[in-house]
Amino acid sequence: MWPIIGCAISKMINCEPLFDKRSATDQLVEIIKIFGTPTIDHINQMNPQHQQFKFPQIKCHPWAKVFAKFKPEPHFIDFISKILVYQPQDRLKPLEALLNPYFDELRLSSFQDGQMKLPNFCDFYKKKLHIQSEIVNKLTPNWVKK
Repeated sequence: MWPIIGCAISKMINCEPLFDKRSATDQLVEIIKIFGTPTIDHINQMNPQHQQFKFPQIKCHPWAKVFAKFKPEPHFIDFISKILVYQPQDRLKPLEALLNPYFDELRLSSFQDGQMKLPNFCDFYKKKLHIQSEIVNKLTPNWVKK
């Protein structure tokens, strides 16, 4: 699910799909163009029933170049590079992703002082917070705790 969210965020920022191909093979080629060729270990972890297949050896494409026309800030590049990776266990967990500096602006007291009335986007489900309770205080801005 996380790669889907990463691709959706990418589309919102870049105003076009990150991987826009019709066939599964073409889609895989587009993914490899950005992520680079997966290692045999990556492939076996993604698909334990993997049959031998020779992929072209392609180096990964830097995220800053993928989003060059957007001129992304470094925090965005850091964020997207940590959620769009081959290995699920290497991806940021959702609550950890919210701690990425890319979202720091949302935790500033000046953020809630704007003209628009914002919903409490920091009302996390107790069950979710229990899973990663060590980050609760970091996630919830001081202006929400008051």
